[in-house]
Amino acid sequence: MQAESLQMRLSERTVELEGSRLRLSQREKDSVETSLANENYREEGGARLGRGAQFDVTSSQLREAGSQASRVNARPLRRPPADRGP
Repeated sequence: MQAESLQMRLSERTVELEGSRLRLSQREKDSVETSLANENYREEGGARLGRGAQFDVTSSQLREAGSQASRVNARPLRRPPADRGP
């Protein structure tokens, strides 16, 4: 009778242990998938930031060129010296 009771407890514990192993395996898989997703997100974010930074540089260059053109156009024109003839 006692042997049967011990056998039953051992069987229950074995089932619990197998369930724990399966849950742990699933959590490990989920962790790997999450890590890969995070890595992909960071890479995509970096690529977006890279394009955004390039856009910012180009915009700044265009603004500077426009500013220089405005300054050049705003300067008074030099007139040649008047001919003071005889």
